Amino acid sequence: MNKLNELMIFAKVVEAGSFSAAAQLLGVTKSSVSKKISALEQHLGVKLLQRTTRKIGITEAGQGIYQRCLAIQHELDAVEHEVAAVQQAPTGVLKIGASPMFGNATLAAMMPEFLLRYPDVTVNLHLTELQSDLIGEGFDMSLRMGEMADSTMIAQHLCTVKVLICASPSYLNRFGRPLAPADLESHQYLRWQQEDTAPFEQVVLQKNGSYYESKINSKISSNNAIALREAAINGGGITMLPDFAVEQQLAKGELEVVLPGYHINSYPISMVYPDRRQMPAKLSVFIEYLKTKFNR
Repeated sequence: MNKLNELMIFAKVVEAGSFSAAAQLLGVTKSSVSKKISALEQHLGVKLLQRTTRKIGITEAGQGIYQRCLAIQHELDAVEHEVAAVQQAPTGVLKIGASPMFGNATLAAMMPEFLLRYPDVTVNLHLTELQSDLIGEGFDMSLRMGEMADSTMIAQHLCTVKVLICASPSYLNRFGRPLAPADLESHQYLRWQQEDTAPFEQVVLQKNGSYYESKINSKISSNNAIALREAAINGGGITMLPDFAVEQQLAKGELEVVLPGYHINSYPISMVYPDRRQMPAKLSVFIEYLKTKFNR
């Protein structure tokens, strides 16, 4: 890298016509320029410039090296223009990580419109319950649920999710609609169970500042919330799901909210990405797209 720097300084001296003029253009001292040229000549083993008290002249070897410097400068300019174009124009593969429920219920439906706006972008939507290693696995962004622990990543709030208790009308017509939290104990509960953790045996609800604990009975449990939603739609029991995951099913009448006067839980969803600096255009426009969609 030092030799490349010396070559570019040599080219600047030739173009400026003197060490002093080149030093002024480069913002360094005349002695620094002279030392760089001397070091380059010593490394190449040839004289590049003929120095006199009034002006400098370029040797035959120096003329050949200068032409090579012009070619190198041209390539450097092309690289800079290419990088600038990537930064300014949304293009390339955008790798996004999200949970299966959020990805399937919300993000996947948003991708076609985004790609119509930015046809030079390709989306790789990776769905997993595990938190992705953004840098190690090459992710541009991850959508994460819950409060963020201290991290070197940038976390930008996207939305707040409300958890709902719901069941199908057919199930509730058959087994009755709970009127109080204690009534949940006599129902079949479809339980989400995270891998490598003990299953929870009760749910906690809140109303007017008071908390109510209710034991639950489960014959069906899964680590996949989509499976639990489908089981609930088909009359398998009562379950808790985020509002975005059941919005359409509630509107269609496939599910209905149970104990609507009680609050269960709410949590944020955050857009997490490595750094704000030198953010590629493909990620910048995707962030703004998501913010616009969720603000609506």
